[in-house]
Amino acid sequence: MEKVTTLDLNALSVEPKAKVQRTKQLELPKRLQRRIKSHERQHRQGSSVAYSSIKNKKLKQHVSDLEKDIEQVIQTNAIVQVFQSDPDNGGRGLLETQGMEKSWKFPQHQLGKLVDAQTRERMFSLQLPELGPYNVDFTRNASHLLFGGRKGHIALMNWKKFDLLCELQVKETIRDVK
Repeated sequence: MEKVTTLDLNALSVEPKAKVQRTKQLELPKRLQRRIKSHERQHRQGSSVAYSSIKNKKLKQHVSDLEKDIEQVIQTNAIVQVFQSDPDNGGRGLLETQGMEKSWKFPQHQLGKLVDAQTRERMFSLQLPELGPYNVDFTRNASHLLFGGRKGHIALMNWKKFDLLCELQVKETIRDVK
């Protein structure tokens, strides 16, 4: 008698490849688009590699991938440089809305595409629906995050390491945290 082995696909942690959905990019004013293109031209150095001279398929693909990465870095650097040096915003980052558009309606994943790699690494989502709304404050050196929920929940975390240091339920209304 043959032994039949069954495989439970639901028990595996392998997820099928999801279809990539194109997200609507932020529409930037023409003035900023021109400045970004100008900065991109400044960051470009030399010309691209002549792919016809590369015979090895793996090397050709590797060089192609590297050039795509370099192009993405150039675009991101140009966007960051324009946003950080905009004189209308005092040299800080800028998010301009058009018409009746509200800046708080831009989702984090769209904003994450427009910031540098370090800022993108620091982005995180904190889901606390039960005891909110929450007030948040950082320490002066920005290493710890203190947040307090309206229904008495107080927590302190080292947000760079994502370690929860302290959590309290005070059974009183929390209006602000400092």
